[in-house]
Amino acid sequence: MNIFNRIKISIKIPMIVTGLAFLTVATTSTLSLYSASMAMVSQEHDKLHAIQGLKSEALKSYLASIREDLSVLSKNQTVRQAVYDFQDAWYLLGAGQTEKLQKLYIQDNPNPPGKKEELDFAPDASEYSLKHAQYHPWFRHFLRERGYYDIFLFDVDGNIVYTVFKELDFATNVNRGQWKDTDIGEAFRKAKANPKGDAQFFFDFKPYAPSNNVPAAFISQPILNENGTLAGVIAFQMPIGRINAIMQSGTGLGEYGESYIVGSDFLMRSDSRFGDKGGKILETKIETDDVKKALAGETGIAHVFDYHGDRVYSAYSPIDFLGIRWANIAYSNQDEIWAPIYDLIYTAEIQIFLMMIVITIIGLLVARTISRPITQMVTAMNEIAQERYETVIPGVDRGDEIGAMAASVQVFKENGLEANRLRLEQEANEKRAIADKKRMMNELADSFDLQVGGSITQLSGAAEKLKSAAGNMQNTARQTQEASSSVASAS
Repeated sequence: MNIFNRIKISIKIPMIVTGLAFLTVATTSTLSLYSASMAMVSQEHDKLHAIQGLKSEALKSYLASIREDLSVLSKNQTVRQAVYDFQDAWYLLGAGQTEKLQKLYIQDNPNPPGKKEELDFAPDASEYSLKHAQYHPWFRHFLRERGYYDIFLFDVDGNIVYTVFKELDFATNVNRGQWKDTDIGEAFRKAKANPKGDAQFFFDFKPYAPSNNVPAAFISQPILNENGTLAGVIAFQMPIGRINAIMQSGTGLGEYGESYIVGSDFLMRSDSRFGDKGGKILETKIETDDVKKALAGETGIAHVFDYHGDRVYSAYSPIDFLGIRWANIAYSNQDEIWAPIYDLIYTAEIQIFLMMIVITIIGLLVARTISRPITQMVTAMNEIAQERYETVIPGVDRGDEIGAMAASVQVFKENGLEANRLRLEQEANEKRAIADKKRMMNELADSFDLQVGGSITQLSGAAEKLKSAAGNMQNTARQTQEASSSVASAS
């Protein structure tokens, strides 16, 4: 405070005005920017949650449509009849059905790998090929329209009597054959063990060897006879393409955001929208907090590091499908979300800087209108303190506090002038008194000189006369002495 008191008002006032202005602008701007930033982040959270919710609904809708398709086909009379016909044709082939059918529909199939389903029937004129020609176009059309990877029909003994896509699992037995330990075998056995009209069984994505280890999931349902007994099993091989189409859409997620699903083993169940730069199904492991919470059944927004190590805002929720739970994740990159906020802050900083320049200039001008007359007043007061009363007092005509100060200083000036006048008058009187006293002393001295001088002159004359008389008396005495001496001598 002592240091502050030593600062001149001409410096102090601009400091105070500018400091208060800066504090006001900075506080207001900071609060405004904070509110705007939080509002933008909250808006982004809401948008992210909405996007994640839409993807969850789309995925659930797709999974529900799979269940509906499977349920419809399992109860379809054409499908039931196809199971009967393929089963009968299977046994008519005799022993070695696997080798015979794979040779006809895979090895001797003129279509290239991945296009084997283009063959409607083999030219062997067998009952099986006749039934294949009858049903295959219908199943193939259904598969293509609904986007499934493959459709399987099993007889009650576990023989895959028909597939659309014709891979190495075609015409094999899933109880005894090469693929008995895969999920297609489990799908058959679960359905066979639960011969109920609405029983469906889902097996999560895993690499499937007959499909060149492409990730595949299976869903199965029993096909019942009219009397409720088991006629066979139908199963879909679910491709990742439809799920990827849902999850890889980046709408609303920005340039660096994405969405994906993760299984209970923390492996991705969809491919990243970024291709080789992102994660891959059943290859990329993600054990982030949002994934763990979603697999625990929670829904919310989290601020976490993604599997790339980038800071992100993540919306998460669980997806449950026939006993299998996935974590559905949608995230936006933090830097991308904050980019417009940073732009806003940068713009605000420029505006604040310009405002501070303007406020500083105004503060200096305002301070000058206050400090300048005060400085002039101080100068005038210093002049008066040195008894220079001819100094003009500035601001006497003002109506503010400075005018009041000037009026008070004017009073001091007038009092000083009056005191100076009285002092000069007193000095003049004193000089006159001294002169009068000197004159009177001179007159007195002259009078004294005249009076005393005359007396002294007369006294001096009398003294001379007395001296002459004394001389005469001395001469007379000497003469007397001489006469006495003569008398004495005579005596």
